Amino acid sequence: DHVERLFGKAVAFLEYVRPGFPLARRMAEKYADGLPKGAVALAMEKHGLAAWGDTAKQCYENLTAVVEKAAAYVAEQRKGKQVFGSPITPALPDDERSTLATAIAPVVRGELARLGWRTVVAFDDSPQTLAHTSGERFAEIASRGVMTPEHILRAGVRPLVITDVGATFRSPASVAEAIRHAHVGYVRYAKDNGQTEPIADWLKVIAVPGVGTFYAGKDRRNALVAGECYRATMEAMAGAEAVERFAFLSDADACEMEYWPLERRKIAEAARKELDGKIALVIGGASGIGRATAIRFAHEGAHVAVADLDLDRAEAVAGEINAATPERALPLAANAADPAAIEHAVRETVLHFGGLDVLFYSPGVPPELHSVAEMPDTEVQTQLRVHYEGGVAATRAVSQVMLSQGVGGRLIYNASKAAFAPGEGAAAYGASKAALVHYVRNAANELSRRGITANYINADAIDTPLFRTLVQERASSSGQTEDAVLQRYADRSIFRTATVPPEAVAEAALWLASDRSAYTSGCVITVG
Repeated sequence: DHVERLFGKAVAFLEYVRPGFPLARRMAEKYADGLPKGAVALAMEKHGLAAWGDTAKQCYENLTAVVEKAAAYVAEQRKGKQVFGSPITPALPDDERSTLATAIAPVVRGELARLGWRTVVAFDDSPQTLAHTSGERFAEIASRGVMTPEHILRAGVRPLVITDVGATFRSPASVAEAIRHAHVGYVRYAKDNGQTEPIADWLKVIAVPGVGTFYAGKDRRNALVAGECYRATMEAMAGAEAVERFAFLSDADACEMEYWPLERRKIAEAARKELDGKIALVIGGASGIGRATAIRFAHEGAHVAVADLDLDRAEAVAGEINAATPERALPLAANAADPAAIEHAVRETVLHFGGLDVLFYSPGVPPELHSVAEMPDTEVQTQLRVHYEGGVAATRAVSQVMLSQGVGGRLIYNASKAAFAPGEGAAAYGASKAALVHYVRNAANELSRRGITANYINADAIDTPLFRTLVQERASSSGQTEDAVLQRYADRSIFRTATVPPEAVAEAALWLASDRSAYTSGCVITVG
């Protein structure tokens, strides 16, 4: 009725039929004698709009003319109306929203993982999203469905809206409980509509009024697509409510679409990679071992936050990863000697990707060579802050996220040979690495019972900028050439090679980051 009132015979209309052959057949039946004379477009209920013309330009002009006229009609109807009702949940201040989102996102990931779907989560607290989800009628309108059958694939059949059940309704625990309760309802919905096994990716949109909306996907790109689709759905809901009433498919039709194999092929999983759906933070990721490991993790499907003191180089590494697989890497500035900077990096990783599954701690500062009789306090403090205290701060912040997710995790540290064998002139460096090793063993002892393993790598003579700096130092202090120093490394190596490529360490880190190492904790892997 609204289409005919607005467009007359210029836009034909087709009632909802499942896409594919049934839609084509219905079209053929209804318009067996041809479309109305002068029609330039066809509105297909719950599907969308098709327009045509004698030329590409005319087709485009017809399409935009119909869309603009419809948009103007809806805008006129929306004037002065609070289509989602009066706001009942005001937006929290920016800092509070950010803090709550950082706490809630890992819980969302953990609950979905326990229900069979490992996800990446994108967060949206834009003013428009906050305004829509705060309305008193939003939860009821949203429960009716989404915009088109295609949107079921991208954003789920309906969102979960965390409604106000008291002062703590926005707490992570309340969100977790709401997801579990919603899953019970979803299983019932699937069973009532002839499906014996619920699909794993049933929930993609979780709205927390006053905080923001969380979008889940098998990777960040799909999570962002869910967000784009649901923001469009909210606008369609608002327009429909202003004109008359938003309505979607029946549960039976929606479920048929959701489980239809031909539709689900659009989002079918490609060949699984070892770290698919996992999120890693690589501290010291801009060069050397950290860079090689960040790239290796991303190649195996992980999303990677590349944190480093040198932000420009971290951005270069993240750019290299994203060029191969968009939205996989996030560059971050982080000074390993500053616990607050590490906490900030963890927080930003969680806000961007939704949680954390792997920590690879590999920052380093080259030692200043001093005998133990002359070792200055400044050198001791520098080495401890970066190699030991930074590792403690990273472990503290990351393990809290992993514990809130409740699905385990992997803590991996680059300890180096110096932790196990003396290096002349580098006692402070070696002691800081040895302190880290003992700390990691304690972490393994405490966290392994929660599925969080902690392991370290004994890497020696890895061809990195830090190692090359050490070679220069040793050559200078001994009066030898750098080649002579490298030869000494080759002579003592069981491989008889002066250096080992950083990619070899990345392979060890990959194994420790994977599910293959689930029962290895407090252990060292030697490379080089």
